[in-house]
Amino acid sequence: MDTNSRYLLGVEGLEDLVPLLPGSIVVLAGPPGVGKTTIALSTLCRNALERGVKGLYITIAETREKLLLKAEKIGCNIKELMNKGLVKVTSLAVISGSEFVDHVTKYMLAEDISGDYDIVVLDNVTAVLKALKEYDRQRTWLQTTLYNIASGGRKILILIAEAVELGAPELLLAEYVADVALELEEKPNPRCPVPSYDKYLFVRKHRFAPTPGKPFLIAIDEKGVRALGHIRGDKAQKLLAKRKPLKVECELLRRILGDRIESGTLILLLNKKPGQIWISHKLRLLDIFRWMVYESGLTAAYITYDKNKYDAAIKALERTQHPTKQALKVIEYVDPCNTTPGYLTTLEHDLITREEIDILCLDSVEKLAETLGFECITPYLNTVFTLQKNLGVTTLRIYNLYNESRYPLVYTLWSDVVIEIDLDEKGRILYRFMKAPGQTLPKPPVIYEEELEECTRKHQC
Repeated sequence: MDTNSRYLLGVEGLEDLVPLLPGSIVVLAGPPGVGKTTIALSTLCRNALERGVKGLYITIAETREKLLLKAEKIGCNIKELMNKGLVKVTSLAVISGSEFVDHVTKYMLAEDISGDYDIVVLDNVTAVLKALKEYDRQRTWLQTTLYNIASGGRKILILIAEAVELGAPELLLAEYVADVALELEEKPNPRCPVPSYDKYLFVRKHRFAPTPGKPFLIAIDEKGVRALGHIRGDKAQKLLAKRKPLKVECELLRRILGDRIESGTLILLLNKKPGQIWISHKLRLLDIFRWMVYESGLTAAYITYDKNKYDAAIKALERTQHPTKQALKVIEYVDPCNTTPGYLTTLEHDLITREEIDILCLDSVEKLAETLGFECITPYLNTVFTLQKNLGVTTLRIYNLYNESRYPLVYTLWSDVVIEIDLDEKGRILYRFMKAPGQTLPKPPVIYEEELEECTRKHQC
């Protein structure tokens, strides 16, 4: 089916993997407070903004004011959409007994006909099913009343289900009737020494598309709702078309790396003598790298996990008038003692998917391993490494090897270029190229720091 005839799930990045087709009943289940309402609101907002689709939100569980506040927290100006007639939010009073079900049913049918809505959300269907009590009545209501609404050709019906306990009869029945069954969970990360809870979206059932084998890691904040590590196909193509390779002008480096470094290349600088070599903004190789970014017409983000490095970078930027500073668009410090893999994944996902960022430099990444441990951060690394390659973001990671027992094997395996920074027996700084794109290096070539002087002088680095 044409992608324009589908509706957009309110989770950016899953448009191609979890399509919402007209005539579908979608169940969105999960425990209280996990984000079900937020995803449903995001679905209404995205379709209204991007497709001009009209949506109706009927809530039994929340007040209208709380819903509007939740929409604003994910960057959706829902009041403007309501003023334009694209979204309507209604809170129904809870009435005891069977009158409650009749009240909800009559309102849904009346609003569906009069408003001609394309997306209808009922929050939450569990309350209605519990009021019906008997299985036969529950199933009849789901398969007649709700089916009639969803089967109106172009409509979809989203049912929010409160999953207080797994395997609850009401939830199983709703998922049985549904065309698409989604479940949102918040789970602790057992690999991490610090408390870390991540949100995951599971696709339990999909009648019209393959069911993904793994859950999706979800971020919900003021930037919206997105699946980390995933991006819709048209946006990915646009980013890839914009990103370009790095031109290598220095002859010494060209002999090893070639005349350009392709977009999406992962580079690791491994400092083997961090107690003697403090990787600052004075190493010639880093000066040349900054010039390559500028000369190639690319832009960069610099993230460091060392507060001293961040302070030094800020001061250097304030002092310098060198044109290469124009290429730096983002500079940020992340405290490794106050972060989680979920936050790190969100940070890098958002940078990688920004159009104005072509190069990502991550300094002092060893602090993540020291604080959280490799077992904790490996899933995060696998996600961002894959996304960086797929979207053509060239990444430079600087790892200071203070402890040989923390050798960054996961970094070296993923990286296309691995450069060790070391000292020879005379104390001279050297760069040992352990890996290079498309090359087998039986004897790693070595370039000394002083040998790069001509390159830096040529470009006035």
